[in-house]
This record gives sequence, structure tokens and C-alpha cells, in this order.
Amino acid sequence: MNSRCTGQIWNCWCHDINTAQQNHHFDYLFVDEADFESYKPDSFAGLVTMFRKYK
Repeated sequence: MNSRCTGQIWNCWCHDINTAQQNHHFDYLFVDEADFESYKPDSFAGLVTMFRKYK
């Protein structure tokens, strides 16, 4: 794991893969079940837009 990376493991993975290559940008999306059940997005784009709580 990159020593400059702090936080959760998925955040470190995204940082490392984005540093190693530039063809695609990777980011994480954490969706907790209670909020998912409350908002019920109808698309992945809606999911990405609504669930920014843990960024």
C-alpha cells in the first residue's frame, strides 16, 4: 500500500491504480443499505449522485 495514502483500503487502491495508469479513472462508491432502501435510485448514475456521504 502506498505510504502517502490514508483512509480506507478502497481509497488507497483507487489512488494506487490511478497513479499506475492514466487510461481510466477509478473511484470508490460506498452505499449503506439503510440509505439505499430509503432513496432507491433507479440507475447507477443516480446511485453515484446520491451517495456521496462517505467521500
